[in-house]
Amino acid sequence: MLLKLEAHLRPTDLLSKVEALIFRNDHDAGIEPGVEDKDDPYGLNRANTKAVELGEIVAGDKSVLEVNSSRLVSNEAKWLAWSFGRGLAKGCDDPNELWEYLVGHFAAVPVEGRNASVLRGYLNGLHDRDKKLLSDILNRAVVDERVSAWYPALQVSFDLGAEDVRRLRQAVILGKAPAHMYGQLKVGRATDQIEPEQLKALVLEIADLPDGQEIAEGILSMKIHAEEASGGTCNPSTIEIGRELLVRVDFEARSKGSHDDYELGQIIGACLGGTAGAEIAIGLSQNMVTSMSKRRTYSFSHPGALGSLLAVQPLQVLDVLLGNAANRKWGKMLIEDSFQHRSNALNDIPENGLLSWCDKEPAVRYVVLAGMIDAFVDAREGAVANWTSSARFLLDNAPDKLSVLREFVSQMAPVFGSRGELAGAIEDRTQLLDEFLSDPEEEVRAFALEAKDKLHLRAEQEREWAAADAHSRDERFE
Repeated sequence: MLLKLEAHLRPTDLLSKVEALIFRNDHDAGIEPGVEDKDDPYGLNRANTKAVELGEIVAGDKSVLEVNSSRLVSNEAKWLAWSFGRGLAKGCDDPNELWEYLVGHFAAVPVEGRNASVLRGYLNGLHDRDKKLLSDILNRAVVDERVSAWYPALQVSFDLGAEDVRRLRQAVILGKAPAHMYGQLKVGRATDQIEPEQLKALVLEIADLPDGQEIAEGILSMKIHAEEASGGTCNPSTIEIGRELLVRVDFEARSKGSHDDYELGQIIGACLGGTAGAEIAIGLSQNMVTSMSKRRTYSFSHPGALGSLLAVQPLQVLDVLLGNAANRKWGKMLIEDSFQHRSNALNDIPENGLLSWCDKEPAVRYVVLAGMIDAFVDAREGAVANWTSSARFLLDNAPDKLSVLREFVSQMAPVFGSRGELAGAIEDRTQLLDEFLSDPEEEVRAFALEAKDKLHLRAEQEREWAAADAHSRDERFE
């Protein structure tokens, strides 16, 4: 009974089907009710097939096309518009005439309301039907004021060949499309078939556009992701592009709170290893610190980039951030704020690297580093709190153990958490000082004892405050 009712309510005439499938996102429209496909449980593949078939039919019915022409190229068109566009290309008698018709209506829609999905699907369908006409249409689109600003999105509607890359480079030079439109090259592994030298030229030319640097980084980031997913390592030509892009990075020019930090970090991680990447890493680190000192970027804006720099060139980056006295204030702030809510990259630096770095200026560097690393791992599942391997290394090797210990004790009273949790965490961490109560150095023994007493007092205060908070809550409900 329900299946019969569903079938009765489904759209039957052409206009209603277009309305349901293209403008209402009703991807069940036109699909036979009660028919299930285990390979397509949600009916998405069948919906796309129906959209293509519907486009083929509408291409031969100008009255239906005329009614919906402006809506098809506006934001009213939903996700099946691409497949509908493919159908239009397959079913029309004169592909060039229909393209001009669609582009005319596209240009008539206010800029903020345009949607190129039907146009892109149309070009994808034309790629299978008439490649010569497709090439001619795209050559015109590069300079056609009606669509030139959207040209990059149109171009990546199918796999790119050498002629397409040439056309993209021409479009970059002409500058009719804004940089963000070239971000379409990040989608669907669009750059996979581009020859290395052509890709290098294209990416660097996009980087030269106004606001183009971060778009170029995004394109290369996806290329790196694809190569690493396929073979585990990056092509040398991709690494070369990455290094050239990284030389151009200017943290002063980047947007504060940039969403592209992950992509930048990925490029750094893939391209700056070894001696060849050291100089670029040093330049990026200094650039970051300088931008902070001028208040042109936030200290917490680039955790991905900083984490990757410390992963691939740890000693060189430490030299810039903490070894250089003029940078140290900003370097500390940068590290603290970058890793406040994520894993501290300093903890992953090998101990032999830490030793070689600290021993260049031991009286200063052991203590500076002690203030930056995570000193301990908190108690979990019955295990007691313990020093991290990096902290243990600093305590065992520092010429001034007392100063290092002072830095670690300053981390033992946590800031965040409920009163009861804070008291417990302090007590757990305090037991780490027991070993220093019998240290050969009298000053270390005295400091450890005093620190334990103060921390115990702080834990008791937290418990008292927790009890007072609980009492206050209870009184409110009486």
